[in-house]
Amino acid sequence: MIESGEFPVILSKLVVSRLQGIAAKHRSDPAVIEMVFTLGPTHSNTELAEILNDAGYTTGTGRCFDRIAVANLRSAYKIPLAKLCRDGEVTVAQAADKLKVSGATIYNWIDKGWLIARRDPCHRVFIPFDSDIERALRDRVAMSAHTPDRSGATPGEPHERSVSQVASILHVPTSMVYYWIKSRQIDARKDPDGHWLIAFGDEVQSECRERIAASIHARYTAIIEGSKR
Repeated sequence: MIESGEFPVILSKLVVSRLQGIAAKHRSDPAVIEMVFTLGPTHSNTELAEILNDAGYTTGTGRCFDRIAVANLRSAYKIPLAKLCRDGEVTVAQAADKLKVSGATIYNWIDKGWLIARRDPCHRVFIPFDSDIERALRDRVAMSAHTPDRSGATPGEPHERSVSQVASILHVPTSMVYYWIKSRQIDARKDPDGHWLIAFGDEVQSECRERIAASIHARYTAIIEGSKR
């Protein structure tokens, strides 16, 4: 006969045993953990996920790896994040923060050759940033602030929209909007801060939507034609 007070203890042991069994069943392959330990300091979570998937590994629950799954592994096994920047380098966001300018300004300087940068295999941008470079860039910022704008650029007008606003309205990536600007499919100008502004009236919006619809139709047709071969 079980006395009162004994049953909760027995139940607790059963629950703990079952949870330990589930955890063991879903534990990551030791080879996966070893690979993440080895490559973790030099690869991003996205890169590691691709490497693990290419090698045929899956998560403890049998799913393909993604950056979140790799991040969880790092957290569980205290694996350090990849050091993406080399010594003396900063990211675009870090450079912009130091100089109190926009990221678009940093990219503009890189495009014009005013600032040296490198791209890694994942197209991330890193900038050598020693004291001499920082001083020269601060001088450029100061000069820009005290030099009258001769381009005739003015702040945004009521009918103008930024690249991100146009992308949001049309539900397309900003890269598509930048492509339209570069290929002169839409009219745009830069404001005093170097940001693109697009004349986005009803007619332009209608033309953009027709362009998107035509692009989707072309891709759909290509898929159908390919499936018939």
